[in-house]
Amino acid sequence: MGERVLRVSDSISGTGNHQAAGRFHFHPGIRVEETRTGDWMILLPQGTRWRMAGRDGLILKREEGEYSPEFGKSTVRPVLVWRIEGQLPIDAVVEILEEG
Repeated sequence: MGERVLRVSDSISGTGNHQAAGRFHFHPGIRVEETRTGDWMILLPQGTRWRMAGRDGLILKREEGEYSPEFGKSTVRPVLVWRIEGQLPIDAVVEILEEG
């Protein structure tokens, strides 16, 4: 069976120098662990593993966000964020690959 890949591509058009960011929010029950600078292993509770990595120099960094399972309650959850700055147009590509 071939490699299973989900490719997420954000294209920002226009002119001039700009900053942009993209975020991937995860449920608190999912573990997100850095395997090497900018590459992340996404570990689901049932044992499924996915690797997430930016392409063409795009770096993902972990931050914390909030998850609210019900009104008045919140807990911390992992968020992977990419940031980019440069002349438009800009393309930001992240690949999510199933690990065996």
